[in-house]
Amino acid sequence: MRSFTNLAALALLPAAAYAATFDVVVGGPGILKYNPEFVTAAPGDVVRFIFKQKNHTATQSTFANPCQPASGGFDSGLCVD
Repeated sequence: MRSFTNLAALALLPAAAYAATFDVVVGGPGILKYNPEFVTAAPGDVVRFIFKQKNHTATQSTFANPCQPASGGFDSGLCVD
């Protein structure tokens, strides 16, 4: 009976407890790409960008306007440390 109680308690945990975190490495010496290049994140997941060189950003845009941030999209801001 005890294991059923524990299982029932786990089912009541908020969905955020199951959120995934994806690390994306940006750049590096002589490297101009993201690693991994693609992630499939669900609502509530965290995508963490790790900048390896100075002066990088991660900005959501569209293929039609790749140099303009998407309306309502994300923008990491400039990393200059």
